[in-house]
Amino acid sequence: MTSQTKFSLLMEEGPAPGTTFALTKPIIILGREIGSDVDIIIPSPTVSRQHARISQQDDQWIIEDLGSSNGTFINGNRLTQEPKVLKVGDQIRLGGSVVFILQALSAPEPEKHKPPVGATMLADEIELPSPSTPPQLIVTVAGVDSKTYTLEKQTLTLGRVPENDIVIDSPIVSRFHARLEQVFGGYQLVVLPSASNPILFEGRPISGPHRMTHADVFRIGGMDPGLMVTMTFDSPSEAAIEAPAQIQLGDKTLLQIGRDPGNDVVLETPTVSRFHTQIERVGQRYRIRDLNSSNGTFVNEQRIEEEIWLKPDDSIRIGQHRFVMGTDALAQYDETHGLRADAIQLQKWVRKDLNILQDISVVFKPREFIVIVGQRGAGKSTRLDAISVYRPATHG
Repeated sequence: MTSQTKFSLLMEEGPAPGTTFALTKPIIILGREIGSDVDIIIPSPTVSRQHARISQQDDQWIIEDLGSSNGTFINGNRLTQEPKVLKVGDQIRLGGSVVFILQALSAPEPEKHKPPVGATMLADEIELPSPSTPPQLIVTVAGVDSKTYTLEKQTLTLGRVPENDIVIDSPIVSRFHARLEQVFGGYQLVVLPSASNPILFEGRPISGPHRMTHADVFRIGGMDPGLMVTMTFDSPSEAAIEAPAQIQLGDKTLLQIGRDPGNDVVLETPTVSRFHTQIERVGQRYRIRDLNSSNGTFVNEQRIEEEIWLKPDDSIRIGQHRFVMGTDALAQYDETHGLRADAIQLQKWVRKDLNILQDISVVFKPREFIVIVGQRGAGKSTRLDAISVYRPATHG
């Protein structure tokens, strides 16, 4: 590693798979706690409040576990009390369900390995995942030209004084008014206790963390309408996503979701059980229960073990399908469109002196059909098993 090389963490598994976090500070704290001490916030129950620390020492990145409950693992091996030097391509697992890959954004060209017989590379050059276009916050003070701020940090502060990341020169804005936090692959807005005037969304004050979505409009207003401040959240990556389907609940008191044609909502996906989930209306409220499905039902990225009450804007995940709870309807998203898979430097050590997959890399682009051919014993099944994680690779 060289000091000119820029590094990042790609979330491979977890609340926001595909999200890239640039390592822009010499010390990075990873954890679940929302606060100034945690740089990369991971809202997962298997992650401790302050789980691990990654620090730069000379030309190396060092990782150490901070006494987490569920452990930190590097390439499958649990960290002890001793810090470990990271290499590009290392897999970092926090707890049981969050996985990062260390990437070099401008690393020198790696040495090319001769592929084994029958295991021809499927691409001459393997592209590492590129970060999506960052979202923006467009701030308009009444009577003043709008200003656009690109959101690239894990945490940004918003207020009147110059110490903020987003400075709004208006008397109705407090010195430190709000905070933007990167979470769930996007941003949430948190109004600080020091804010004198509320931030309004759809005419109502924000009372807790608010998950921002594309085209959301927020307003800070005083007694004088000429002093109003408007903030618009612009997320190009969200705008490009196909509009969700609307499932009207109507007069139904029970909505059943699953793979079987007898369900009210049929999801023809192998990861969905025949009878997977039920949503029941009780008066003006809704509750959800999992029907002992194989792969579980998740509400706000947490697997439910018993029936729970739903709130407006709660996110429900069943397989790769995501639903958002509305007043009397469900918005359904299919997140398989545009899905891309990257396998990077896969290796399969079957004993200390035998590696039957040697730095195999391949990219599956959206709607791409790939055929693997080769003579008997060339390693076709081994590679497919590693990519599908049926029989995982030992490294990569």
